[in-house]
Order: sequence, then structure tokens, then C-alpha cells
Amino acid sequence: MSKDNWPFFWGMLALAVGISLAGRFLSNTVRDLKSGEEIISSTGSATKPIQSDFMIWRGRLSATGATSQAAFPEIKRHVERLKAYFQKEGVKPEELVFPPIATSPMYQTRVLEGDQTINEVVGYELSQGFEIQSTDVARVTAVSRKVTDLIEEGVPLESYAPEYYFTKLAEMRIEMLGLATDDAKVRAEKMADSAGGKVGVLRSISSGVFQVTPRYSTDVSGYGMNDTTSLEKDITAVVKAAFAVEH
Repeated sequence: MSKDNWPFFWGMLALAVGISLAGRFLSNTVRDLKSGEEIISSTGSATKPIQSDFMIWRGRLSATGATSQAAFPEIKRHVERLKAYFQKEGVKPEELVFPPIATSPMYQTRVLEGDQTINEVVGYELSQGFEIQSTDVARVTAVSRKVTDLIEEGVPLESYAPEYYFTKLAEMRIEMLGLATDDAKVRAEKMADSAGGKVGVLRSISSGVFQVTPRYSTDVSGYGMNDTTSLEKDITAVVKAAFAVEH
């Protein structure tokens, strides 16, 4: 083939490819028309406020001594003071748990001749943890905030942030999925109406992860969230739905 014929060759090839692609497109269009159904997809969401109905509060007491035996009477005294405080504040005995006491040696580094160092045991620390699990969230929250009274007395207490839970999530999920589905349908109806159609039967639906976040928070996670830091929370459900469109 001469060089003068190359433009003609490439032009004919492009035309052939274009006709082939157009044929496929028309074929797909005909199949869609034969099916007689168009699909519209929408995403719906629903958010409701919830309040924690169960909480866990943890903390620990500590005491030190030259030996673990020497430290034991002191930590025992602190535990008895803590128990008396909780009893006065209305904490129920069945809500309070004391795990076994933990013993840890305390080390001090000593420098030897030739800049060598060794770690010597100079004493022991006894640690007594405690845990309160309660459905009386308001009362135990108030106790956790007032526990600084013991610290002012000199009780060596560490108080950790309470953890707040909502125990009816399973039942709430069913309700939230229904609300999110209703929202998806309303959105689909508005889109279909603007295009001169109306929404028909539901063809497919899938739910996303649930987000349990602090009240008014905008944080989300692709794996879902289950906040335990806040007493008041929001639960959000998301669904993706596809509906048939009727004309």
C-alpha cells in the first residue's frame, strides 16, 4: 500500500469501528426498551436521639511500701474508705466489683564502677482496681463526679472516664432501617417526579453501617461508630435503595 493511501485506510477503519460501537449501543437500548423498566436509585438516612441506659465506671487505688506486706494495711484502709463512700452515695453492693490486688516491684537504677548500671528493687506498689456497672446512669454519673472528695482527703485514687452504653440497639436498628427506607423512597419520588415519572416497586435495598455518635456530632466511620464517651447520643442509619420507575 502506498503512503498516499494510508489516510484513506485509517479513515475507513475508524468508520468501521464507529459503526460497530453504534450497533452495540443500539442493541443495548433495544433490550432496555423491551424490558419496559427504568430504575432510580436513592440513599436514605434517619437519625434519632438516644440516652445511655447502662454505664461502666472504673478506677483504682494504690499504696507503696518497702515490702508488699508493708503496703497491704494501707491499701486495705483505702479500700474500706472507698466502700464506705460508695455506700453513703447509694451505690448498691451488687454494682461494685473489686478484682484481685496487683503487686508491682518498684525499681531504682544504681550506677556501679565502670559506668555499669543495675536496677534494684526498692519497694512495692499494690494496686486495687474497682468497677461499677449500673443501669442507674444518672446516680452513678453524679458519684463519679463527686469522687474528688476522696482525693481531697488524701486517698490515692485514680478515676477513669465512665463508659456509656445503649442496650436496646438491636431493637432500635429495625426501627431505624424502616425510617431510612422511607426517606430513600421520598427522595426517589422527588427525583422521579421532576423527570415526569413516578416511583414503582422496590427492586433492591442495602443497609450501610450504623453510626452511634455523641449528640450533634458529625463524625462518621466506614466501619460504623459506637460511642461510649457521651451520655446523650445520636443513632444514624443509612440505606441505598433502587425503585422501578413508572411513566
